[in-house]
Amino acid sequence: MFNFRWLISQDKERLDAFRQLGMLSSLGFMFALSIFLGLGVGYYLDQKCNTAPYLTMTGMVLGIVAAFVSLYREIRRLLEREEDETGDGDKRSES
Repeated sequence: MFNFRWLISQDKERLDAFRQLGMLSSLGFMFALSIFLGLGVGYYLDQKCNTAPYLTMTGMVLGIVAAFVSLYREIRRLLEREEDETGDGDKRSES
């Protein structure tokens, strides 16, 4: 059996690269899921209410807005984590 731990434990840079790759993969999945979920709910409501294409378009727009809000929150969280790790946040508040 092949042990992958030696790949991750070799250096901190490689671990950070894997962490960032995982984060970026989840962002793409979350972005697409938000859009398609909004589109699906809008389409379903259009079929039930017989209002096509208005609720489908509304659901798609809401899904896009939700995707960008989630993207913004994740990027802001990532930047705050980087500032905490490097200590840059303390220097900015003192200036």
